[in-house]
Amino acid sequence: MPYNTAICIQNLGMIAAVDGDAAKAARLLGFANHAYQELEIQREPTEAMIFERLTRRLQAELADPQTSALRAEGAAMTEEQALELALSG
Repeated sequence: MPYNTAICIQNLGMIAAVDGDAAKAARLLGFANHAYQELEIQREPTEAMIFERLTRRLQAELADPQTSALRAEGAAMTEEQALELALSG
């Protein structure tokens, strides 16, 4: 998976959160986190800032168990599934 895919998925997760779809955002964040781990890379400062803001937003909107479950769902997705979710209306 290209590094840029993880960045884009995380950014689209932030857009989903701003649009009011916290569940979609949590799944996309779960996928992005898994991708960063698989690629063995660290977030650049701007990516880390988006990650922190998105995480805070999800904490404010969802209960911890729900956030964890949704992020686990996202982590289990294939790249194609994550992209399909990210680009869905």
